[in-house]
This record gives sequence, C-alpha cells and structure tokens, in this order.
Amino acid sequence: MSWKQSNLTLRLPQLSGWSFGDTLWIGTGNDAGYYLFQLNNKWIIADKLYPTLKTFSTTFYPLYQSINSVNYWEGGNYYLWYNGYWIISKTAGFGITEDWKWNNEDDHTEGGYYSGDEWYSSYSLPAVGESVVFYPRGSKRGTTQNAYESSNEIEVSASFDYWQYSERGDAPAGIYAPMSDQSGNKIVGIPQWTDQDDTEYTRSLEKDDNGHYTYGTISYDKDNEKWLIGTYESNSGWWEGEEPSISESVTFEFTINDDSNAEGDDIILEFDQYVIGDNTEDRYIGEAPIWL
Repeated sequence: MSWKQSNLTLRLPQLSGWSFGDTLWIGTGNDAGYYLFQLNNKWIIADKLYPTLKTFSTTFYPLYQSINSVNYWEGGNYYLWYNGYWIISKTAGFGITEDWKWNNEDDHTEGGYYSGDEWYSSYSLPAVGESVVFYPRGSKRGTTQNAYESSNEIEVSASFDYWQYSERGDAPAGIYAPMSDQSGNKIVGIPQWTDQDDTEYTRSLEKDDNGHYTYGTISYDKDNEKWLIGTYESNSGWWEGEEPSISESVTFEFTINDDSNAEGDDIILEFDQYVIGDNTEDRYIGEAPIWL
C-alpha cells in the first residue's frame, strides 16, 4: 500500500471516547480515499475518521468540523450536533425551540401540547455496533407534559468499517486485519527479508529500469536473466537465486567460475516484516514578494 505522511499535526474536533494520535497518513494510488492513523492508541485504516450514524431513513456522515469544539454530522436535511447533549435538527448550532402550551390557560385539565421546532435529543451517541434512542422534542414531543411520545422516538446506530494493525512490522508498518464486514488484509509499508546473519534486504518502492524491484544488494540481471547478489562471473564469486518471496524462503547459492577457488556460504532469505520507506517529495507551499 502507498501512503504519504501529512506534514500537519492531526487536529480534529473532539468526540467522547474517540482519541486521535498526532499523525495522519493519507492513501495514494490504489489506497486513495483511505486514512491511516492512531485511534485510542491503536493503528487503524479507515475511509472515515469518525463513525457513520444511521436512523431507519437517514445516514449521517461526519463533516470534520465542530460545533462547541465537537465534531458534527450531516444527513439528508438534518444535522447531528452537540450542545451539552446530542441533537438532531434541521439547523446546526442554533434555532431549536420547545415550549409547552395549554389547550386552555384557564383550565389545565383540558391538557396541552409541546410546540416548537422539530428535533430530537439524546445524552449519548451509540458505541460502534450499538444504538441509542433519540427522543422527540419540540413539535414532535407530544401531548403529555414532561414525557415523550414514544411513537416519535428514533433509533440511531453507529458503524465504523476499519482495519486494525495485527502483526509483522513496527506500526504503522505491518499487516492490518479487518475488524468489521470487510474481507482481506491490508498492508502498510515495504517488505523486508533477513538472512541467517541478520542482514536486511528491503524491497525498493519503485521498479528499476529493467522493470523489477531491487532488494538491498539483490537485483535482477537482465542480460543473464538471473537474480543476483554480487556481480555475475566475478572472480570472487556471486550468489544466484530467485526473487524474494513473502510466502516461502529463498536460497541464493554461492557460485564461482570454473577456474576460481573462492569460497562462500549460501544465503537463505526469510520474510521478516514490513517497514516504512524513506522516500520523500518536494512540496511547493507558497511564495512571498520581496520589496527593496
């Protein structure tokens, strides 16, 4: 997978129980649209930074903006936002009212009703995979004072599809396993092998002019159609093998010319882990006039 580390400190609106690390990696190429980041001290990959919230008819998506320093969501003609408790309304951050009115101010036995805007409230958001009830407010609250019309309640559920770091690397590099409905692992980083002497062989990020990756001192000799360590037909010997494999060990056999007395041991490569590459790129960020 290909990722670029953002050069900005990760600063996002707050959400209770949702603690971000300081660094955000952004997917490129085949990984475009995904983010790599720490959530509650665990490295994860996801296409959103907050959960998706749903009712029976509306899906709310995070906006990565804040009201009262807390992230809010938008879905259809509604917003879901925080003001000491969670609110679903047609306006965000303002414009919600609720009043009790008597049908007859002179005779309260005739009952009354709630009036105002159409909105809903809850003291908490659901945990991922769970749901909570949002109670009707304003004109939807009903005709019983200090109560809620149960038929107008709505249920809000939370979902968050992501992959979590599993193994084979110093996070964020490594294998990421699906933690929701997705299938298949995701990979972060460049594969690295070691031999019996703990020498490391890290695959290049890009292919060379021959159309092959290099692996430290291992490269493909196009003229002789061989994977080599060292120089082919060198008087001091060289090693011949196959392209390194993640699934199985690869042996590079020490080879000499017929008239050479050089000695050497075979080199056996085993896949070790994924590592973060050291590729960088220049970014143009602006210009300023100079006045003399």
